[in-house]
Amino acid sequence: MAPIVRSSTVNASPATIWSSCFEEMKWEKWDPDITGLGDVSGGCENGTTFKFQMKNGQSFPMILENVVKDESLTFKGGTRGVINCVGTIILKPVQANSTNIEYSFELSGLIGGLVSYFKKGDVVGGTEQGLANMVSLSDSASK
Repeated sequence: MAPIVRSSTVNASPATIWSSCFEEMKWEKWDPDITGLGDVSGGCENGTTFKFQMKNGQSFPMILENVVKDESLTFKGGTRGVINCVGTIILKPVQANSTNIEYSFELSGLIGGLVSYFKKGDVVGGTEQGLANMVSLSDSASK
């Protein structure tokens, strides 16, 4: 399945978005499918490893890549060949205090591909809700 790509513009600076959504590594604030991050090895920077603690009780190892503070990050991981995921977030300033958030998410692997196919609505909905939560958190933080 191709990545799910969604974007939205929020009245907040990239720095506000970064600090309210990613910097503290408290992604459960915006990701509707997780209860938290476990075994976090560092801050929001390249090479940091952690585990997604899913609401369904599963746990998946992840790593951060392509991290540029206030601009972008990629999280990727899973269980090799069975369930893999890649999520990318890109922040692009639009005006003085307005930023476009682009969020893409993709599941792959044997089970991940099946989940993407048979539960596409859930995958799309989770991506869209994650973006909506980022927008809400950032909007609240900018006021």
